[in-house]
Amino acid sequence: MDGKMKRNLILIILSLIFLASCQPSRDESRWHVASPDGNLQVEIALDSVQALFYSVSYKGQRVVQASRLGLGLSDGKNSFFKGLRLEKDSAGDIQDEYEAISGKRKRCFYQAKERTFILSNESARLMEIIFRVSNHGVAFRYQLHNQSQAKVAKETSEFHLPGESLAWIQHYRHMGNDYEMVYTKRLLDTMNMPAYYLPGLFETPQRIWVFISDAAVSGDYAACQITHKGSGKLAIRLPDQTYNWEEGAHH
Repeated sequence: MDGKMKRNLILIILSLIFLASCQPSRDESRWHVASPDGNLQVEIALDSVQALFYSVSYKGQRVVQASRLGLGLSDGKNSFFKGLRLEKDSAGDIQDEYEAISGKRKRCFYQAKERTFILSNESARLMEIIFRVSNHGVAFRYQLHNQSQAKVAKETSEFHLPGESLAWIQHYRHMGNDYEMVYTKRLLDTMNMPAYYLPGLFETPQRIWVFISDAAVSGDYAACQITHKGSGKLAIRLPDQTYNWEEGAHH
């Protein structure tokens, strides 16, 4: 990895049950957040039907275009796709120091800005979405506070990159989950398989590198895949439910 690639790498991490100075906006349905050094800018907004979107810019260049956010449970009442309203938001600083198990650096220091949005839906149920923005990446996670035994039925998180971006990613195989295939280089717009494994690495036409991965996959939520919806729009895909992992076959 050359020096330029290191400087321009943006890491986007998503994690379920997962800006800094918060800048005021004239539009009450639009919020802006910046990384500690000011290079990464995240915008969160509600559109005309009160659906939630976000976008990411790096040094003034739009990297992630307006991309949907949303989550829905199988009970039908805990669906957060549209008709949302901001109930409360809060911001804070994050500082963490830790020792890495492996890698080139043992002692690691992490600094970021965090902002939490609490949104209500048309059924008056609540959902939190938490954004963290560091100098090197953006992370977000969902968190539900409602007592419900319902399962997650759908997630609409998207990552809308320029369609002319290059991609290094593995396509999903129905008969295996070994992640031991080649990370094939291709144009993002030629990703026509039903699903691809995370993580994925992308290079935009502006030569900004974007690494997309999930995190905090501890058994509370599934490790996700992504699918290409066209024109550079990547979307979260829940794992294949037809595969019996104990028996090693589809049912």
